[in-house]
Order: sequence, then structure tokens, then C-alpha cells
Amino acid sequence: MKKLLSNRLYMSLMASDLLSNFGDMVYYLALMNYVLQLPDTKLALSIVNFSEIFPVFLSLLTGYLSDRTRNKLATIKFTQLFRVVLYVGIGCAMTFEPALWIVILASVFNVFGDFAGQYENGLYIPISLRVVSDEERADSMALSQSVFAVSAIFFQTISAALISFFTYSQLAFLNAGTFLISFLILVLLTPSIKKLLTERPLKMTDNKDAEGVKGEFDRLWSSLSLAVKELTSVPELRLSMIIVPVVNSIFVVLPSLLVLMMSQDRAFMLGNASITLAAVNIAMTVGMIVGSILVMNLLKKMSILSLLRMGTLGVFLMFFSLFLRQPYFLLVFLALTGIATGAINPKYNALIYNRLPEEQLATIEGGLMTYFQLGTVFSRLLVSTLILVLTVNQLVLLFLLAAFFLLLYSLKRVPLMTVDEDNKKI
Repeated sequence: MKKLLSNRLYMSLMASDLLSNFGDMVYYLALMNYVLQLPDTKLALSIVNFSEIFPVFLSLLTGYLSDRTRNKLATIKFTQLFRVVLYVGIGCAMTFEPALWIVILASVFNVFGDFAGQYENGLYIPISLRVVSDEERADSMALSQSVFAVSAIFFQTISAALISFFTYSQLAFLNAGTFLISFLILVLLTPSIKKLLTERPLKMTDNKDAEGVKGEFDRLWSSLSLAVKELTSVPELRLSMIIVPVVNSIFVVLPSLLVLMMSQDRAFMLGNASITLAAVNIAMTVGMIVGSILVMNLLKKMSILSLLRMGTLGVFLMFFSLFLRQPYFLLVFLALTGIATGAINPKYNALIYNRLPEEQLATIEGGLMTYFQLGTVFSRLLVSTLILVLTVNQLVLLFLLAAFFLLLYSLKRVPLMTVDEDNKKI
């Protein structure tokens, strides 16, 4: 931990990310409030929500492009300046009277901004391999995860206050300013990063010209196939690819089930509906923060597979508490699931970064993001349909059974391992 805190390059880059995240959070809350100014709020909200979901399914493409980009450092700077221009444009548009066309423009620009952000994240992956050593990777990811989780709570409070004092256009300019500062920070860090890249040059895939769109598509498909082969060659990753999407698809329906249950049983509320939903979010967030901290010491030697079993147990007990209509037990087991999630994420990402070819990491990460999101999309569509024909108790029982079978699967298939096995290179 001390070595990480004394790593100026790592801490500076994390501060830059925190700053841009703060700007994004302020802008998103401002946009959500902006749509309330329009007569057709539902249509405007639908457009904004679609703009937030759409980029997720482009993550494979952005990862592929990141892996094939040679001058990654210069391109990262370009993506930051590109977003400065985008949000300055949105800020200028918001100086006019609130209108639906401004929401559409902001949503389109937001898609481009998210695309640039995903592209930038993929470009940064191989650079991050040189900023932090393989041995410190899990700890660095755990530290970043805990810092970002704590800052998210703090940033939400500040964002809510800023919306009361600034206009929507000023908040868009503020977001542009955070990306400009991040760009300037990267300019200052460029000599140090270039020194690392000189000592350990970036590995690149064969970047020969593709024969048109079909040739480029063939290359993308080939990269994806090779990435899947690499992932399934690691037992921990192979099992995670089965368990994690199912856990995500089960977990994502919780808010909808809570709202349904509270509408039928006022006694289930912790004061009122807003407090109950906030308590659920806080329990999960606090659990993730605790898990991120514990994985650097107490849970350091606990394997990914054992933590997966802990997570599936937490999900089962969470839905069992919901079935019994025990809100306080629900919060306890939400925190337990959060601890498992907070501990798994840095170990899982470190395993991918340390064991898989760096020239394919962005493609692999983008493919995983899309793959994991498909389960949540399917689950939401399923609940949206079943909610019309089943009672809330029947829905909870259905997901409780799904969580139970997943727990049985994890108990049968997940052996106890040490983290030393997880961190071996292939």
C-alpha cells in the first residue's frame, strides 16, 4: 500500500480520472434535471436513457480499435480534447430556452463522449501495465475501486448543490473544464510515461491494412475468437463467465422488486420508499468499499473462486430475506454481497491483466463488458413481461430459486484455492 501511495504517476493518473468522473456526474445530474423543464418529460427521459445504454454495446468495437491503435498516448490526449469540444458545444446549446432538440443534441454528443471515453480506457490499459507492477496490480485496483466508491458518494452531494447555484450550460462547461484539466495533467506526465514506454515498449497485434469493411470485420471476429480462447483457458475466468452474468441478471431486478413489494406492503419500508431505496444503495456501496479495503489485507489470500461462492451465497440470502420480508436482513446480506463484489473485482481484473496478452486486453475487456451486460438486459426484459402476469411474491420466489441453483452450482464447482495460484502467469 505504501509503495502505491508513493507512486506519483499512479496517484496523478487516478486523480485525473477522479476529476473527469466528477464532471461527468455533475453533467448527468444536470441533464436529468434539464429534462424536467420540458413539456414532454417522458420522451426526453427515454432519449437520455437510450443514449446511456447504447455505448455499452459498442465496448467490443472500442476495445478492438484501442488494441490496434499504435500511438496510444497521443490518442488519449486527442480523446480528452475531443470531449472538451463536445461539452463546450452542449454548453452553448443549453444557453437557449429548454427544448427537445437540445436534449436530442446532448444525447447524441453524450454517445460520442462515452464512445471516446471507452476508447480512451482501452488505450490506457497497456500503459497501466507499466505504471504499476504485476505484484501490486490487485492492490492498485482495490485502492482505485475504494477511492472511486467513496468519492462517488461525496461527488453526488456536491453535484446536487452545484445544480442549485449554476445554470445547465455552466455545468456543461464545468464538465468540459474537467476534461481540459485532465488533458493538462497528462501533458505534464507525458515525459514520465514515455520513459516507461521506452524501457518496456508496447506490444502490438499485426496491423496490416484490412481489405475493406469485410476484412476489418474478419479481423474483429478473429480477435474476439482468440480472446474467448484465452479466457476459457484460465479456470477462474471460465467459471466466472458462467456465474457473474447470472448474478448480475438476478441482482439487477432488485430495485423493481423492492418498489413492487413496498407498493403492496407498507410495513416493508424503512420509514418511506426513498429512504428504503437509498439504504439499499448505501448498503451495497459500503459493502463494496469494505471489500476493496479487505482484499488488500484480510482477504488477500482468498481466491477468486472462493469469493464467487461467497457472492452467490450473499445473493441467495438476500432474496431469501426479501421472500421473508425482512428489510434489515436484506441490508446485511446486501452488504455481504457488496464485500464479495468489492473483493472479486480487483482480483478478477488483475488476473486478466497479468495473465492474458496485453495486445488483446482492450478487446477482451470490451467483449466481457458486452457479455456481462447482455444478462442484465435479458433479465430486465423478462421482469418487464412477468410483472404483468405474476405477483411480487411469485417473482421473488422465481429469482430465489434461480439464486439457489446458482449457489448449488458454485458449491459443487468452486474449489478452495489460494491467491498465489490466481496470480501465476501463463
